[in-house]
Amino acid sequence: MKVFFSRFYAILKGRNLEFFRDKSSLTWSIVFPVLLLVGFALVFSGDGKDQYKVGVLNKPVQLSEDPFLQTKYIEFVDYQDSQRALEKLRQHRLDLLVDYGSNNYWINESSPNGYFMEKLLTGYDVAQSDWQQQTVDGRQIRYLDFVLPGILGMNMMFSCLFGVGYVIVRYRKNMVLKRLNATPVTAFEFLSAQIVSRLMIVMFLSSSVFIGCDFMFDFYMLGSYLDLFIIGLLGAFS
Repeated sequence: MKVFFSRFYAILKGRNLEFFRDKSSLTWSIVFPVLLLVGFALVFSGDGKDQYKVGVLNKPVQLSEDPFLQTKYIEFVDYQDSQRALEKLRQHRLDLLVDYGSNNYWINESSPNGYFMEKLLTGYDVAQSDWQQQTVDGRQIRYLDFVLPGILGMNMMFSCLFGVGYVIVRYRKNMVLKRLNATPVTAFEFLSAQIVSRLMIVMFLSSSVFIGCDFMFDFYMLGSYLDLFIIGLLGAFS
């Protein structure tokens, strides 16, 4: 067992040093996801929406009874679960939430679109309208926050694919595998060391990219960082 770990560690250390000394691969693994993230942020994070989005609870059967529901350029979305609708309002995925059963409406105090939707609903006079105002507060989920998991996952996938599969093919073309065949190293030791090496490198680089980009862009994070790390680890291992 001691001999096994000794050979395993030698290959693991050699593969790690090989990667970090390859400046082109190291730079590509770090710079590419950041550039992709910045590019998507610049292209898709604009405010060029051509319509508003309003959530509706207890929608009336006769839509003609309410002129607000006939307004053009507004997308009305029916909801049965008020908590789910309120969560979307907090995240700026809805501009306004109206409940026709209780004559209440909710706006996000930090949403400019919510302000205009409130004025349209109440006729610019909140005090004289039949609607009762309720407020929520929450941070907007940007396109940048939405696309981040996909970019990190794609980067991990390609890193694992080219960092293990392509490297072994390159070893074969360079006759490295034939040389290793003359050593006491077994195929299991060689492959396991390659996999563990790539797993360590991918998790280190992905964590570095996430932390660096989070420092620059301040991502919207829901949930546990530990859960995120475990999911990333399982994905990279797969």
